[in-house]
Amino acid sequence: KEAESASHCFTEAVSLANALLVDAPQFYLMHETKALALGGLVLVGQKNCAPEVSTAYAAARAITSAPGVLARFNIYHEELMKLDAGRILKPLFS
Repeated sequence: KEAESASHCFTEAVSLANALLVDAPQFYLMHETKALALGGLVLVGQKNCAPEVSTAYAAARAITSAPGVLARFNIYHEELMKLDAGRILKPLFS
């Protein structure tokens, strides 16, 4: 039940990020949001989303890698990584 609920929330986050990126492809925050949400989907069993995690993360970093931006992203990233017992996400965010 929790995985189903989480999957729904992560899917909605990806959809909203995609919708915003249509009009604002340089909106790095939406690329980051998409990467984190896709990472969440991978953790709840949707392994087919794994390649998209790397793509979204790379898109965000191509736009900016300012220290403050990275520090904020790392807070959320570290929380997600705490749930990654199998360490499947680590290579996707490099």
